[in-house]
Amino acid sequence: MRRRVFLLGAVALSAGAFGFLMLGNRFVGSGDDVVGRRCSYCGMEIRDRRFAAVLVVNGEKLFYDDVGCMMIHYLSVEGIIPPVSNTPVLGKVEKIHVYDFVTSEEVDGFAAWYVLGSRVETPMRHGVIAFKSFSDAVEFTRREGGEVVGWDGALQTFLGGDMHTDMEHEGHDYSHAFHIPLTTVDGKTVTVSEILRQGKPVLLVFFATWCPTCSKNTSTLSAAYRKFRGKALVLLSSFDPRDTSEKINQ
Repeated sequence: MRRRVFLLGAVALSAGAFGFLMLGNRFVGSGDDVVGRRCSYCGMEIRDRRFAAVLVVNGEKLFYDDVGCMMIHYLSVEGIIPPVSNTPVLGKVEKIHVYDFVTSEEVDGFAAWYVLGSRVETPMRHGVIAFKSFSDAVEFTRREGGEVVGWDGALQTFLGGDMHTDMEHEGHDYSHAFHIPLTTVDGKTVTVSEILRQGKPVLLVFFATWCPTCSKNTSTLSAAYRKFRGKALVLLSSFDPRDTSEKINQ
């Protein structure tokens, strides 16, 4: 597979302070309106604000004790997966709120960062933990393991397997991808895992050269590079029509 990889710039973000205040299982902060409610998906009581989430569908607030429960309902409401337990009627998802693991601050779910696969267990064992700050998320993974992804990356966890079976939604393990050797412009090799261990945030862009929509990522990448120059490492890779599926999977 002819894969083009460019390292466009790298500087580690300074890690944010990692700390939070708790009183019992309630946070000291912007209120506990979600704590004590019942999860709209699994029916469990919300006891820890750090892992809670809220969907606003057709003007109605739906509460969740685990970010993963919320994401399953989101996918179901949007019609991406078949209906699951207690799914609201198909409607418009107007807002998504999650809570920063460090401060308990309410965060826009689409803009948050998520850690997957850490040693910290969430209420329903989905393992999705939300952060407002990318640097806080990276610092958390250095302590507790896992990987940092955005909204779309977190959703992918719930798109593998048969989602119609309630409470059986194990995601696939893509951790091996972080150990694939990538060739830099100077001929050296590096893996994403090695970069992350250095505390450097990484922006991955992978697209098909013949795909018009995918090719638009070049302009998106250019805009992102201007915004994150000097703060992040950008990896760009592509494949062309002559690549077989076996080569692409490699």
